[in-house]
Amino acid sequence: MDKSTRHEYLLECYRTSNQELLFRCKHRDHWIKIQLLGQVILLSLSLGVEISGVRASSNVPSVLALALPVSFVLLALYSVEDRLVSHIIHYIKVDITHWEAVLSSANEIIPNLEMSEGMSKYEKSTLFLKTVTQTVAFLIIPICLVVYWLSFTCFNSFWEILGLIINIICGVFIIFLIIWTFYERWCLHKLRPNDNKTA
Repeated sequence: MDKSTRHEYLLECYRTSNQELLFRCKHRDHWIKIQLLGQVILLSLSLGVEISGVRASSNVPSVLALALPVSFVLLALYSVEDRLVSHIIHYIKVDITHWEAVLSSANEIIPNLEMSEGMSKYEKSTLFLKTVTQTVAFLIIPICLVVYWLSFTCFNSFWEILGLIINIICGVFIIFLIIWTFYERWCLHKLRPNDNKTA
């Protein structure tokens, strides 16, 4: 394969990876929407309010015991997508830029959008905002619903105690996932093409 063909292949890889990145970002953000909708449905069921054709026959506060477990599952799915997005950004930001310099036998790299100064500042300024948004959607709102459930609970049965334990465990895992996601994004923000090991 000659240099010209390899450059064309590299360009096609760049285009394809950008298309995949846009698709995965959109798919990832759907999990936040589903999470918020799920919490609203749980609250509606607990109050006996009809929403989207779903209604409990009476108030069922105990359904709020599912708030944190549901949140944990959706956050896990969100984190899987976010991890894939991080890999794609790494590929565009580091790998493709590195191999373009190698194929061109250039001493200097050509910065693409992902590694531009403007994008770097944008990522840094929005990193904490993304984490706060994630924390509110997947942790704070479900905790408020669980606290509301606890106000109706006397813990006289095994299932109520089990529900509390499960909620505590899910809460711990949610905190871990949020911190882990923040760490992954922070590391990705600091990546540069010379971090690539292959030459």
